[in-house]
Amino acid sequence: MVVINGVNTAMGRYPNSGYMTFQSHNGENSITSNELSGAINWAGAEVVIRKERWVIEKSLINSQYGNTLNYSDGDFI
Repeated sequence: MVVINGVNTAMGRYPNSGYMTFQSHNGENSITSNELSGAINWAGAEVVIRKERWVIEKSLINSQYGNTLNYSDGDFI
């Protein structure tokens, strides 16, 4: 639940529909996407990655460098 000034608020999502794609990864904890400009720093947010058609993982983003996200080991959804 997200509460802003005492008001229950829907959790945000980006993009608002569909999925972004990533072009490369480095091991299990870093992805690079041309769709990330670096204009928004996503550190502290969560990334949800569809690793396989039937596997979705949610992880905390530790840092961002340009269009690369570095994230912690996640939980399967």
